[in-house]
Amino acid sequence: MPMHTTQYYQDKLEQELTQVQQKIVCCLEHSQDPDYLLLATKLQAESVQKWPELMSGVFSEQLKEYRNRLEQLEASLSQIQIGQYGYCADCEAALPFEQLEQDPARQRCDSCRKS
Repeated sequence: MPMHTTQYYQDKLEQELTQVQQKIVCCLEHSQDPDYLLLATKLQAESVQKWPELMSGVFSEQLKEYRNRLEQLEASLSQIQIGQYGYCADCEAALPFEQLEQDPARQRCDSCRKS
C-alpha cells in the first residue's frame, strides 16, 4: 500500500472507533429516554462488536448514523486482520490511496459503490 502502512490505517480506524463509541454513550446518557440510559450502561459492559446489534432498536437518526459508522469501522478492522484491507469488498480491486486517506473505513471502489 503506498505512502502509509496498514498499521497507520489501523491506528486511524481504532482512534475513530473510540471516538464514535464515546459519541454514542454521550448521546444516550444525555437522553431523557430511560431505555437509552439503560442501553448506555449495557453498551459499556459489552465488547464493541456487540454494539450494533444492541443498538438495533434505536430510532434517533444521529444514533443510527453512529451505529452505521461503527459497523464500517469494525468491518475495516476485520479486513486488516485477514489481510484484505485496501481492497474492494466486492470486486477485490485495490482501493486508491486517495480514497483511503479520505475515508480509512472505505470498503468499495467507485464502480461497486454505484451498482
